[in-house]
Amino acid sequence: MSDFKCPPTSGNSALDYFSDVVIGSKSSIPEKLEYTPEAVARRAARKNLKIRLMSRDSRLLKVNYQYLECSDTLVYMIDCLDINEDNSVDDAIDVPMVHSDILRKIFQWARIHANTPATDEKTRQKLEKYNERFLNANKPGLVDMLMAAYFLRIDSLKEVLCKKIGECKTSTFEQAFKKLDKFN
Repeated sequence: MSDFKCPPTSGNSALDYFSDVVIGSKSSIPEKLEYTPEAVARRAARKNLKIRLMSRDSRLLKVNYQYLECSDTLVYMIDCLDINEDNSVDDAIDVPMVHSDILRKIFQWARIHANTPATDEKTRQKLEKYNERFLNANKPGLVDMLMAAYFLRIDSLKEVLCKKIGECKTSTFEQAFKKLDKFN
């Protein structure tokens, strides 16, 4: 067992905590995740784990942990649940704010970015071209992906999506931003 302590909950589990606080009106997920040597080692040990996620439309997705690492929300939830190879969770982690098709798209994006770190200019340009193709192919769902990126706290995806949506200034997006404004 690790020394990591999840904040107190009104219920019995970390999942109760997340349904009470994170999904509710206030969030107490730390601004920055813990990066102590123990936390980094704990997360590194999970690299090959498949984590089960339950989407808003009650579809089950199995995702490699290394692709979930882009999401501060999911990493924090998994830290609180202390999921590892010895202590896996049979139940799926609820992601009640995101539909399965949007989750799939987000983790498709995350898979490319996790496997292709932008270490040099050539790689950065490849990722920018991928982002452009990815976002153009998914234009109807950009605002839904942005809302999911906010909920999942995926800053790099939020940045790319905001830039793309800013370039698309149309009445459709203005209506969608009204929807997003209600989300916050």
